[in-house]
Amino acid sequence: MHAGARDDPFAAPPRTTAMLSFRRATWAPALAAGRGAYFLLHPALRVYVVASHGLTHEKRLYAGTTLAHAPGRRQLAQLVLDGALRLGDGAATRWLGPGELSLQPRSLPDERWQGARFAALVVEWTPAPGAIVPRWTTGALAPALVAWSRAWSEALIAAPPATADAARATAALLDRWRAAGVPLPALDAAALAPPVPPAIRTLATALGDALSDLAARPMLVDLEARCARSGRHLRRELADFDRYYGFPGGTSWHRVSRWWRLSMATCLMTARGATTEGVAAALGYGSPQAFCLAMAHAGLPSPGQVAAAAARQA
Repeated sequence: MHAGARDDPFAAPPRTTAMLSFRRATWAPALAAGRGAYFLLHPALRVYVVASHGLTHEKRLYAGTTLAHAPGRRQLAQLVLDGALRLGDGAATRWLGPGELSLQPRSLPDERWQGARFAALVVEWTPAPGAIVPRWTTGALAPALVAWSRAWSEALIAAPPATADAARATAALLDRWRAAGVPLPALDAAALAPPVPPAIRTLATALGDALSDLAARPMLVDLEARCARSGRHLRRELADFDRYYGFPGGTSWHRVSRWWRLSMATCLMTARGATTEGVAAALGYGSPQAFCLAMAHAGLPSPGQVAAAAARQA
């Protein structure tokens, strides 16, 4: 896999398409730790950057709990930019470092991010009906393409692009990775033509902001006020968000916020100096006891057990 690089990571022929930008990033200043996900969404595919600082994300903790997601039909390619990524499918386990790429027929049950800083650029897509789904493979991209992909990711993290820029950026990324031998779907302008409904765009911005500030204890009524929608209309728009973009949560703000809060909890408890009291406050739980109870109800280890396991593996 190899390709050259141009100076502008968003440079590509203009494409008249519409994509949705969605982002959520939670930072705990007292721990100097946090995690974010920065998406460009389309019904046919999603491109996103995941990034963390000062913590470990361990997907195996979710097995058998309410945080686990079904693998689904989406194929994915993920490029490690910083830190280390462990992946396992039950038969084999592999470690990837910066510049290495994983091509997967689906999301894998064993995934661990670690490092003082971690970042990966991910493309997910739904294969065409009847398409042959390849086996899980790993490889590496050329240094020039890795550098270009890093610049692309940093631009996405820095600010959500305008609609036209998002389409051009996605087209440029897919074109370059395909030229390097990554078997991504072709970006067809006609397939990407459906515009994003304004209400969904407003909801995505409001939802991302609420999930990024969990310490403020955002509630459904806050989302209603931000979107100028009643609870009934908001549930319908959450369902549309899920239907258009395959985003988990469906009609329930409670389910979406609960999943992100608990997922962040398992990460922040791995940060250096993390305490049950501090993480409970950072994530908007009413008390440390409420935090422990939420973890137990989800079938997760206790906060102390997560912290102890992280310390043993440090």
